[in-house]
Amino acid sequence: MKGKSIFAAVVLPVAALCGCSSNNQFANEVAGSWASNEIRVEMPAPEIVNITDLFDFTLDEAANATGGTVILSGQLSVETPAQGDEVDMTYAYSAAATATMSGTWSVVKDDDGTDDEILIMLDPSTFTVNVDPDAVVMRSNILTDEQSPAVDSIPPVLLNKVRTIVTHAAERHFLSFRELDDVKINKSVMSFEVKDVAYRLERQGAAQ
Repeated sequence: MKGKSIFAAVVLPVAALCGCSSNNQFANEVAGSWASNEIRVEMPAPEIVNITDLFDFTLDEAANATGGTVILSGQLSVETPAQGDEVDMTYAYSAAATATMSGTWSVVKDDDGTDDEILIMLDPSTFTVNVDPDAVVMRSNILTDEQSPAVDSIPPVLLNKVRTIVTHAAERHFLSFRELDDVKINKSVMSFEVKDVAYRLERQGAAQ
């Protein structure tokens, strides 16, 4: 997807700023940047929204640190025919955007003391969204069947619509990652569950 290399180049170096280590082996394994495959975000509306997540875990400097700060970033794609009777809302289109939210993380054992968990507390006030106007592509005019209108003809109301969709989807998606259950790390792969939904991340760059 357009912008993926830029997304990685901007976010990944954050984890490299800290070469900290802790006496907690599992926290050391978590520290670093982890990316998901593209996954579908459940939406109540007809829009199709996909997101690629990147978790950037930075470990605190304390020798016994069990957590630190986290930046959760997402690269989103939106694809849907716009709905409504207005001319400005009669285009089939696709769009791309990025979103970020930061907070803190810590590792704990579950109630049975067996499986590792990661608790994440994100700060909604840090949430940002950026819609790339150059990546909003109108594939056709539904009324006239005109193909690929010029970029400079994209109506502002469509950009606002995309921004609203992305904001709603990304914020709700990020805030779902409050508790990562049954976390397992096998070399460069991290797996966990959130409310019985399985996730798989791959480590980006060198291990911490």
